[in-house]
Amino acid sequence: MRQHRWFGLLLLVVLPTCAQFGGLGIPKLKLPSLDDLFKEEPPLTSSFREARPPMPWLDGLQPPAVLDGKALAHSEQGALVLPGVGCWELHLQSYCLRAGTHGPGRGEGYGAAPWQGSKATVLRAILQRAWQHPDLPQSHIQHLLWAILAKNKLSACNREIRQTAEKLLTKDERKQLEGSVWGELGKEALAKMRSKLPPAARAAFDAENELRRMTALPTLPGQAELERVAVLAGEPEADGSPAVPRLRWNLHRNGFLVNYDPSSYQRTTVKVWRPQRTVLRRDAAGRLLALELADGRRAELVYDATPPATVTGWPLLRQHHFSGLRVTFPHPAQPGQTINRTVSRAGWLFSGRPTKVAPGHAAAASPWQFAAWLAPRYVDLGDWAERAEGAAEQYGQVQDWMDRAQRQPDEGAIDDLTDLGHYQDGLDAALGGDLSEKIDWVSEHLSIVTNAWNYCSNRLGGLLDGDDADDQGAEFDPSEDMAMPSHTGRQRLGQSSRSW
Repeated sequence: MRQHRWFGLLLLVVLPTCAQFGGLGIPKLKLPSLDDLFKEEPPLTSSFREARPPMPWLDGLQPPAVLDGKALAHSEQGALVLPGVGCWELHLQSYCLRAGTHGPGRGEGYGAAPWQGSKATVLRAILQRAWQHPDLPQSHIQHLLWAILAKNKLSACNREIRQTAEKLLTKDERKQLEGSVWGELGKEALAKMRSKLPPAARAAFDAENELRRMTALPTLPGQAELERVAVLAGEPEADGSPAVPRLRWNLHRNGFLVNYDPSSYQRTTVKVWRPQRTVLRRDAAGRLLALELADGRRAELVYDATPPATVTGWPLLRQHHFSGLRVTFPHPAQPGQTINRTVSRAGWLFSGRPTKVAPGHAAAASPWQFAAWLAPRYVDLGDWAERAEGAAEQYGQVQDWMDRAQRQPDEGAIDDLTDLGHYQDGLDAALGGDLSEKIDWVSEHLSIVTNAWNYCSNRLGGLLDGDDADDQGAEFDPSEDMAMPSHTGRQRLGQSSRSW
């Protein structure tokens, strides 16, 4: 347990120890010093710094189809059961977990952050069990969360809040909410504490104090009045936080991607995308030849006889020409039959890692590169430099992710993502960016590629391997992580598995 220091003469908020209750000889209890209260761990401390490292190469990636998640079954613990592969859209009740801050903004993405803080386990339990009580109003659950975040004793709370706690928390969990002394502090002590805070933190401090008072009233104020205190109107001032693209994908520990799109603090649309097992096939020269999905779909490049080329400054990159694209996919009207499409589309792509070296410096190359290209051509490929720089940027993002996630390099997963980037660049150039036709081979080809991005990114995270069974159910518990904004002036959001 944390050892508290007690200062009797300086910042102690005193109720005299010698005072007696009505002459009965029972001493009043001394409250902790303000220093001790400042050192006390808050109920919830999670921040954007603890969010899972982002995978920016997935920004803008769209699933080929989205399924309605309303019919998903619940597990005994309240998780949603994903019956197979695919992307599900969930419309979930969400909750404010940072009072005195602004609600969700427009065009901002959210990271997935773990629960941390002295009451983190209790707060998460409330959201995890909310689905078991469909008749319990969402506002009642939010009132309980606000009371805990405001450091109120449960026994001092309004009757409605205590009744909500009895439905959602065990006896032991409710006992954990009885140790707070914040409700005993007077105005003078609170003012002294407030003066020691930086200006940016005072709005949240004031909101907590007001919510602590309001949640202890015999008659709880209306929802609008509580929201006026907890949810600030307007937009927060810039705080130098990093920009997070809207609908950023977050890697989930169960082997799929998740993104958050809140329309208010009470409603969040969540997409959960579980990929199919994907195999990347290469030819003898090390070129990416095909992407194969577990359901038999296959996207393939048809290379021509043009010799490979290299460019000055990028010794590990080789450029290859292709003359066509081939795709195999199930026949929509004849079960068990497939459709094969081969389309003439000329283009080129790189293979190899985009490692740039300065003139006069050598770069290591693998044996297969020396064997495949003993006499490479040096040519001007037009937009090769831009595409090489783009590939190098993605490669750097992957390396940065490995460092931030503190994972040992998975060379196979890194090579798969690198070559997949080359493949995507070649495909985009060959299609010319015009997908208006939306003919079957185009949509099927893109569907296979987007699935491969998802699968290979999960492999990089060590979450999938070749033995994964796609037809087995996987669980997604919306309460497991918080939707965390990068801006400190916006609310972190918790989700339950209850639909709105």
